[in-house]
Amino acid sequence: MKRKDLLIEVTKRIQRNEYSYQIKKYLGSKGCTEEEQDEILAEAKKNIREEKLQKLPMRNKIIFGTFLTLTLVSFILFMFVLPEYDIYGITTILAVIGVIVCIIFAVFTLVYFNRWKPEKVQLEVEDTLQPDYTAAFAIAIIPAIVLFFIFSARFNAVEDRILAETQVRTDGIIISGISTSSGTGTYSTIVVRFTTKNGTMKEIKTEVGNSEFNRYYQDQRVNIVYSSKYPSIMRLLTQEDNIRQFTDTEERDLLPADLEAILMEEFIPTVKGLNKISLGWKKDASSGAWYNENKGAALKFIDNQEIAYVCDIISGSTFVKQLEKRGYKVTEDGTKRTGSVIESKYLENEDFYVFVETKMKSDDLVTIIQMARK
Repeated sequence: MKRKDLLIEVTKRIQRNEYSYQIKKYLGSKGCTEEEQDEILAEAKKNIREEKLQKLPMRNKIIFGTFLTLTLVSFILFMFVLPEYDIYGITTILAVIGVIVCIIFAVFTLVYFNRWKPEKVQLEVEDTLQPDYTAAFAIAIIPAIVLFFIFSARFNAVEDRILAETQVRTDGIIISGISTSSGTGTYSTIVVRFTTKNGTMKEIKTEVGNSEFNRYYQDQRVNIVYSSKYPSIMRLLTQEDNIRQFTDTEERDLLPADLEAILMEEFIPTVKGLNKISLGWKKDASSGAWYNENKGAALKFIDNQEIAYVCDIISGSTFVKQLEKRGYKVTEDGTKRTGSVIESKYLENEDFYVFVETKMKSDDLVTIIQMARK
C-alpha cells in the first residue's frame, strides 16, 4: 500500500478519534516499521492541524453569523411580530420562551465572537480553547430579567393599542374568582363571561387588585371593553386606569362645581353627561334618581332649588375640602352621637347653602350632601 494512501487512511482514523496504538497496529499490519508508523502518524496530525488552521476561521465566522442572525430574528419575532397576533392570554409564557431562546442564541454568539482570529484558532486547534458556558449563562441572568420585562411591556403596549383601536363596550357577568396568598403576596383574579357582537360567548380571566377583589361577587354585572379583532383582549371598566384609558370619561367624583352647575341649569344631568364625569351612572325611572354602583353614589333633585348627592365618606371628605377651597364658610357644625348620624356640617357662600351629613348605613359610612340655591 502506498504511503500516500496510508496517510489518507490514518488521517481518517484520527478524525474518527481512534487511539494512537490502534492506528500503529493498523500500520504494522501493512508492513510499516515503528519508525515509519511514527512518521506517518506525525505527518497525518500535522496535515489535520494545517487544515484546521485554514478552515476554522471561516467556519467560526459562519457559526458566529448564524447565531447572531438567530438572536436578531428571535428578538424581532417576540418583540414585533408575535404581539400583532391573537396570542393574548399566554403572553407571560411567550415572554419567558422569548427570553430563553434569545439568551441561548446570544450566549453562543458571544462565545464565537472573534473566534476566527489567529490566536484563538491556534488555541482551538490545540484543544485549549474551552468556553465556560456555565459562567456565560450565569452572567446572562440579569440581561434575561431585563429582556423579560421588555417583552412583557411590549406585549402590554401592543395589547392596549389594539384594544384602543378596536374597542367594543358591553356588559359582562362575573362567574368566578379566586384570591391566593403566597410568600410573595396575594394574587387575585376573576373570570368574566360576555357575548361578543358576533354572538360568540367568551370567558376571560383577568387580574384585579386585592382590595378591588372584595367588591366583586358571583353573577355581578360589570362594564367591560373588549377588542373586536381579538376578543381575548378584555378590560374591566370598573378600574379607574382602564376607564381613563379607553373612554372619554374623567373618572372622578362629583365636585361642588358640578352641583352648582346643575342648580344654575348650566349642566343638565343625564346618563350620558354624568358618565363623562365617571363611568357607571344610570337613572332609576321610578324615583327619578341617578345612581352609580361603581362609585357607590347617587344623585337626586329634592326640588328645583335643591339637590342631594350621596357618596362614600372619602369622597364626602374631598367634597368638603373643595367647598372650603371655593370660599364656603362653616356657619354651624357639630357632632351628633345619637342615632346613626356621626357628624353634620353646614356651609354657605353668597349663592348656595350646603348641608353635609355623615351617617352609618348598612354597616358602611356614607356622606349625604344637600346643596340648595339661596
